[in-house]
Amino acid sequence: MKTRFIKRMFLFIILNIVSIYTYSIQDLNNPAMFQDEICSYNGDPNPSTSNNTWIDCICQDEYTTFYQSPKIYINNVPVQCNYQKKRRFIALFLSIFLPFGMDYLYLGYYWLSAIIFILCWFTLTGNCVRFAVSTHIDYMKNKRNLFFLIMGISMLIWWLINVILIWTGIMTDGNGIETVNDLYYLINIHNS
Repeated sequence: MKTRFIKRMFLFIILNIVSIYTYSIQDLNNPAMFQDEICSYNGDPNPSTSNNTWIDCICQDEYTTFYQSPKIYINNVPVQCNYQKKRRFIALFLSIFLPFGMDYLYLGYYWLSAIIFILCWFTLTGNCVRFAVSTHIDYMKNKRNLFFLIMGISMLIWWLINVILIWTGIMTDGNGIETVNDLYYLINIHNS
């Protein structure tokens, strides 16, 4: 019984020594070992600028690197490709069919979204009420009616400018990141 135990222990020690020398131990300080985590699983390492101590990531089209404070590091390399961009198709859809600030809410302009919603609601309600209670012959002679009419026209002009800004990609999201150009869902062409 004792000899069997000694043989097993000897075999266990020999196998451990062999495994230590035959398999190289990974250096946990090597960023290349953590390249998927550094690229947030949303990109690939750039082979021309990456090495064993530093990794630069090439992000997929829908992702970009956005550093919030504090930065997140893995082995002294900042985490990249950590921000999903907003979709231009959704912002344009909301701007056209729900023009009451929902596009700004989606893009992350929360205060501006609330202000536009209140202005749209005020203008629409004011025009409906003023048109219903006034005589239609003297509608343009009343200053309140004229004010609500000018408000309605200015809101329509704002809506048209907003649609153009989103369509062309000039409008960014609330963090200043450009939107993903995915308007080929709307029309079957690719803008370059």
